[in-house]
Amino acid sequence: VSLDGAVPPDPDLNIRATFKANALVGILQVTGRASDPKIELTSDPVRPPDEIMAEILFGRDVTKISAAQGLQLAAALNSLRDGGSGGILDTVRQRLGVDTLDFGGSSADDASVKAGKYISDDVYLQVERGVAPGSGKATVEVEVGPNVTVQTEVTEDSQTGFGVQWKYDY
Repeated sequence: VSLDGAVPPDPDLNIRATFKANALVGILQVTGRASDPKIELTSDPVRPPDEIMAEILFGRDVTKISAAQGLQLAAALNSLRDGGSGGILDTVRQRLGVDTLDFGGSSADDASVKAGKYISDDVYLQVERGVAPGSGKATVEVEVGPNVTVQTEVTEDSQTGFGVQWKYDY
């Protein structure tokens, strides 16, 4: 990122990020001015963008993703094409008033939807519902200290779970 002293600032970008997914390395290149960036997705070995995104987002081949994951994939690709602007899933998420919206499952039998909301800076609530009976659950995650969270969940069958997580990003 370089600045040329212009007011207001409009940095010149040359950013490259890589992500290893299975036998594929996805490469995201952002170049140009911050006001009009060019976003390019490539890979090694060379694959089409839909195959790269399927590997990065879901860890599987594009032919093995669910219909809901296909919608997420299309939204992600449209977002890249539009220079990072939100797609239909972002619109749905915003209208629902949630911070996260995710569709999961690898087939129609195990498809699920998750929606989450930050109740405060340190408290996150997520609800999940799958198509299978008894697959619903609610999870609350509370940050109790730097890098430490406590998580509890309850299923629709009243089964409960509790965990403590420690995470360090470097």
